[in-house]
Amino acid sequence: MGTRACPFYWNTGAACSNGKASWVGQYGFSWSRLDQELNQNHRPVILGMHRKGNVNDTHWVVVTSGQGSDPSNYFINDPWFLGGANMMLSTRSPKYDFDYISVYSGQPACGNAPSPVLRASSVQSPVLRTSTAVVTGTALIYSMTEITMTVQLIAQSNTGNITEMMVWTDANPTQTWQSFATLVMLPVSDNVYARFRDEYGNESDPQSDTVYPVYTPSTPLNDLFLPFIWR
Repeated sequence: MGTRACPFYWNTGAACSNGKASWVGQYGFSWSRLDQELNQNHRPVILGMHRKGNVNDTHWVVVTSGQGSDPSNYFINDPWFLGGANMMLSTRSPKYDFDYISVYSGQPACGNAPSPVLRASSVQSPVLRTSTAVVTGTALIYSMTEITMTVQLIAQSNTGNITEMMVWTDANPTQTWQSFATLVMLPVSDNVYARFRDEYGNESDPQSDTVYPVYTPSTPLNDLFLPFIWR
């Protein structure tokens, strides 16, 4: 899509689908429109939102099913999380305001969904400090519900086995070492932090991740044509 990828130009996106999708339009958010697209027009929608208090901090999810005006009745695929498929819309509604419903039409390709891929790009991955220590690792928020979040922990050492971890959040700033595990469930918080220690006592620098997508583009633009009169 070249320069039309960010901000995203919806028409150009359809043109890049090899005929599988066509651009229908974008509408201001309403529960009735969301319900209509899902249950009368039988197509998922791309829902745009912004973080409360900051209209430039945007995020987009795919709403796959649901009805009514209760966000807990809707299921979404949230691309920010590795395990973001089949989350509830209510995981985003407390701290986001909904803005737009973007709609494509087309014949969906059925079949098994591809396996999720770890966030690896410099745009999406959490910012990690460069460390000279022999112990390194990452903390990634894997998925989230209304009250809990699952954190995936990956660590390695040049000298021995990873045996301990320290995991904390903004809401729970505990500094207690515990046995290392690859998945940890915690109460929902804006940010999660972790450190790792190997069997010889070597420790990593703190690592972090956030429930808020970073470096998101501004509200995508639509092509706009204005008439004028030449005198």
